[in-house]
Amino acid sequence: MPSRRPFETVILREKAYRKLYEGSFAKPAYTKDFTETMHRAEFDKLTRGLRKSLTRKWKEDFCGAKDFAIMDDKEAFGGWHHCGGIYSTRICCPEYVETVVSVLALLPHASLWTYHTTCETWQDDTPLPVHGEFFIRDGKLYAPKDENDYAGVFGAQRR
Repeated sequence: MPSRRPFETVILREKAYRKLYEGSFAKPAYTKDFTETMHRAEFDKLTRGLRKSLTRKWKEDFCGAKDFAIMDDKEAFGGWHHCGGIYSTRICCPEYVETVVSVLALLPHASLWTYHTTCETWQDDTPLPVHGEFFIRDGKLYAPKDENDYAGVFGAQRR
């Protein structure tokens, strides 16, 4: 299991958040030294690493009845982007972000990868409203400035 890594929380105005997030969809310029096959292998390693690390503490379920889901490759692969959702109050914690940061850090192109998370926590006692979102890149949690208290819920330093 990757060691847990600290992270920073960065809250951005909506326009700046969207611009930074959309950069993760840019397709790499493939060369003989970095092919689409190599990129795909890195994506697959990310998927396996996330699933292995997250299921140590939480339950995966694509329908939102448990803690989290990881999107399949048809929805996520293309640029330096992967995504998933969180569905329970218990996964809304710093350890979730630390786990994702740790898995991303193991990739050859770690600083380029983005993992986007939608928060679809339907329980009444959740610390986030139903439709929150954030993404993780290069040791930072980036979140839009909205009604959610991402720094408070996920517990890292706020910038």
